[in-house]
Amino acid sequence: MDFGGDVLKFLFGTLTQSDARKYNQHITQLEEEQKEFLHISKDQMTVLKSAITSFNITMQKVDRNEKSLADELKRLNKVVTSEQNKMQYQVNPL
Repeated sequence: MDFGGDVLKFLFGTLTQSDARKYNQHITQLEEEQKEFLHISKDQMTVLKSAITSFNITMQKVDRNEKSLADELKRLNKVVTSEQNKMQYQVNPL
């Protein structure tokens, strides 16, 4: 036991060796937890970036498919209108 350190701590509030070891252990533990937190944060950012990239690619494909569908519907509408006009002419020739 550090009797002199205990007396000085009692009289002046100085740090004993056991206090120093305890604080050093806590500081080391905090440093390790911060390193782990930063590693986890980095991994989460990587996953998030990947998810955003995947979402953007999917949205681009949806936009292309929507445009393609709209174009094909216009083409189909023209064909149907043309056939209706042909049938109307056959039913009611001039």
